[in-house]
Amino acid sequence: MSESPLSSSSHALDLGVNERALADGGTTAHPEWVKTLPRVPYLKTYLRIPPARSLQPEALCKLCDVEDWAAPGFLARAKDVLGEGGSEPVFHRKIWEFTKALTALERGGFLEDSRKCLSVAGGHERISYYLTRHISRVALTDIYGDSSFATDEASDRILQDPSAFAPYAFDSQRLRILKMNALKLFFPKNTFDFALCLSSIEHFGGMRSALRSLREMTRVVRPGGYVILTTECSLNGFATDEVFLPRQLSHLIRKSGLQLVEPINWGLSDRTLTYLCDMKRDSTSQLPHINLKLLCSVFTSICLVLKKPGELLDSLSEGEWDQRSQEAASQAERAWNIPSPGLTRFLTHRGRVLSYKIRERLACQDLNRDHRMFSVAERIPHYRP
Repeated sequence: MSESPLSSSSHALDLGVNERALADGGTTAHPEWVKTLPRVPYLKTYLRIPPARSLQPEALCKLCDVEDWAAPGFLARAKDVLGEGGSEPVFHRKIWEFTKALTALERGGFLEDSRKCLSVAGGHERISYYLTRHISRVALTDIYGDSSFATDEASDRILQDPSAFAPYAFDSQRLRILKMNALKLFFPKNTFDFALCLSSIEHFGGMRSALRSLREMTRVVRPGGYVILTTECSLNGFATDEVFLPRQLSHLIRKSGLQLVEPINWGLSDRTLTYLCDMKRDSTSQLPHINLKLLCSVFTSICLVLKKPGELLDSLSEGEWDQRSQEAASQAERAWNIPSPGLTRFLTHRGRVLSYKIRERLACQDLNRDHRMFSVAERIPHYRP
């Protein structure tokens, strides 16, 4: 749930098919409107990612690359989920994330009327509304109103009026919105056919919290189901609190109990490495919005399509799923409204109220006990009681 210009300007939604760019496989010169960022010809020399033998725009598990827009069906699928179109493609990594997720679901046979989806920390992303047109149930969860995204991407207004954020018509009977922490999902095991977590897991508070959330998603997804993640991946070997190194992502996958549906393709085209958006200097509306720089870290999006071992069987009936969803919502509401005494003391330690960033990490009442007060010196190094 990082920066999202997709709902604020018609320019960002301008996603038509550029026939000239596709005519020769997407290798034509950059159109003039793309040249809004300075060229960075030396970026390739600073890459610190595993080597790749070849580019594979049609791969599912890969880094964001401008050549992916030339993959068969990519632009048509992107236009479908965005609901608008124009004369040129928009090279933005959020568009890429939505489209890759839908591509994986289509190939895996999950866009069927009986399927059930869980969107973890999904805010009010349009892909959740889009899925109500194709599958039986969508559970959209986030800590609405209690995070750093509360004023925009995770406003609690959606709990009362989901249609206020709908980009187009959707089936309200198929969408269930719940205030629930990603680290403590109150659904029973094997409830969903697949789970989505798009550009959110990096905001959960570090590797330990990311792994906890991933294991929760593994638990609630049925055997044979998918867990689709997109997140930030460092390209130059420098990580931050919200940017993972390739080896950290490998660790998360290995410990989650999930399996990649295919090996990760680490290839990046020369065109992709031509431009770099400095988040401290450039506007996030400038294009192409693919490679970003924040402090010392240069990063982009990566898509990971993970499968829970086992054979995918028939989905739950709608009645059984609705009952489970209602019980989970009740449990989540009780947990949210009754914080533990230890957590209350920690949030106001020695009379000092901690910042919303730290409050966001502690939003679930059980976390302080499970993480032993979060090992304060390790997880919040600038905080000294």
